[in-house]
Amino acid sequence: LLFYALTTFACSTAPYMKSPAKAVMLSALGFPGAGQFYLGLRVTATVMLVVYLVSLITVLMPVMSASVGLAEQIESGELQINADLLATLSSSVSDTMASASTATFFLVGTWVVSVAHAWYYSRHQAPQSSP
Repeated sequence: LLFYALTTFACSTAPYMKSPAKAVMLSALGFPGAGQFYLGLRVTATVMLVVYLVSLITVLMPVMSASVGLAEQIESGELQINADLLATLSSSVSDTMASASTATFFLVGTWVVSVAHAWYYSRHQAPQSSP
């Protein structure tokens, strides 16, 4: 529903130049691609959103599986809450972050590119004439 509302609102044909500040804020604080939807760039917005979501899922899946595995080990009594647990957590986080570094790069990169593109495109779009 939110996606439909943003798409409908962002892709309306307004007879005026779109606000660069609003486009940047939507991309920066909403999600990557929201500023592009606001500017009417549906394909660009969809590509940015898909890359961002795939990267987000790729980063979160190993973290969640490691967390579930540790929780199960604690519940079963394999791990006691002590210094050994902290060492296990530390190594688990290191291994997880090493495997997710490329996805994290794409996650952050998509957000930065989305904000920069929304700002650049909205500043350099041709003014539309009034009806």
